Amino acid sequence: MYLEFAISFFDRKNRRKRCVIAAMVKVLLFCIPFSTALKSHAECDLGQIVGNAHDSKTGELLYIEEHGPRIDAKQTIIYREKNGDSFAEKSLDFSVSEFAPSVVQVNNLAGEKIVVEVSSDNRINASYREDREAKTKAKSLAPEQLPVIDAGFDNVLRDHWLTLINGETLEFDYFVPSRLSSVALKAEAVACDDEDSVCFKVSAANWLLRALIKPLNLTYSASCQRLIRFVGTSNIADAEGNYQFVDIRYEYLDTSLVSQKL
Repeated sequence: MYLEFAISFFDRKNRRKRCVIAAMVKVLLFCIPFSTALKSHAECDLGQIVGNAHDSKTGELLYIEEHGPRIDAKQTIIYREKNGDSFAEKSLDFSVSEFAPSVVQVNNLAGEKIVVEVSSDNRINASYREDREAKTKAKSLAPEQLPVIDAGFDNVLRDHWLTLINGETLEFDYFVPSRLSSVALKAEAVACDDEDSVCFKVSAANWLLRALIKPLNLTYSASCQRLIRFVGTSNIADAEGNYQFVDIRYEYLDTSLVSQKL
């Protein structure tokens, strides 16, 4: 499977697949436990999160992410253009599994649509449409063990936090909607320039894919374990269907102040 996937990177017609592993693992890694002094839950409120995505080379603002609070195991992310107009939306539902949430992502710019439904018997019903003209692909899976799906990655890191900060590598299967199958990824802690931060690198576990795909680099606040910077391939395509290489800085807004403005 890995060789087949690697070969597709050289097919210009399938250029979007070049970024799909890296793009789909750009997850919301918020509030991960850390072994040193932690701030209280109130001080680390995760209610409203805004991410400003810039072109990693030019610094141009490309789009804005608005992450709503997680309520009753559900969360919504809105993607907006520079002028504030929304162009995509993602819904997450962790009701069945903290590691494998159900996902619905609709991108009105590219016409891409992703649906991953996880049932209580651990069956996955997934569909993927590349653009408005493309035929929707669908598949039903019954894996022995659920793969990690989308933002479930943050809970995987939480479960293996001590392992990672002690220098070990975590490998796991990750579901890629565009292929309707899973690939092996690995996460590892790496050195940070800022001693108040914690950094991770996520890459393909297979050496061939690792040589072809740039890793994702993630930086967190050590005190609150909140994602403050992401550098890597975006998880949302532009109007031409391309996944851009972005530098995203996240801001955490005080929900009490947000509610006062509404």
